[in-house]
Amino acid sequence: MPSLGAGDGRVCVLLAHDGRGCRPQDLPRVFSQGFMERQIGFDLHFCAIAIEEMEGRLEVHSDGENQGMQFEILLPTAEG
Repeated sequence: MPSLGAGDGRVCVLLAHDGRGCRPQDLPRVFSQGFMERQIGFDLHFCAIAIEEMEGRLEVHSDGENQGMQFEILLPTAEG
């Protein structure tokens, strides 16, 4: 279930699924162009670029194959 939080001038969105997951040795490559597209049909490379362009951060965690994945998106709040 998605979760949303805010604080310290940032917004945090947590997303998780209980699907295929990812081997620990593959986690550093998750945001490489085309890597996840070959794995599960979704290319996270472009998501990471968009979030970085907004001065944010995208992080991933998985306990292993068939253990799902958790994503944390951190974005700065708008000033003004």
